[in-house]
Amino acid sequence: MSHLKPIYAVWDHNAEAMASDIGEPGVKVRQWRNRGNIPAVYWQRIIDAALRIKGQRLDLSQFIPPDPAPVVTPERIIVCDVCDRRVDEQLPKACTFVDCPHSQRAAA
Repeated sequence: MSHLKPIYAVWDHNAEAMASDIGEPGVKVRQWRNRGNIPAVYWQRIIDAALRIKGQRLDLSQFIPPDPAPVVTPERIIVCDVCDRRVDEQLPKACTFVDCPHSQRAAA
């Protein structure tokens, strides 16, 4: 779900209606929705239009996307040669330096 859905919901998810209320071309507002990003220079204008025309209050925090989860790809996973545990995030506690040197290899 896009973090912008509550913003577009004020206009019943109609980008043309939102565009008309903020004085921008419909194609521009549709592109924002498709990209999942509204440029910051338009935020206050949208907040004002939502309150003035639709009677609904929006908050600046609704325009900010949540932090994405870190992407873990097989190339980024490091596994210990001896114990086969992941060691890319932190060293496993089950091994000691003497019996598990944590020589790194890419995950298969």
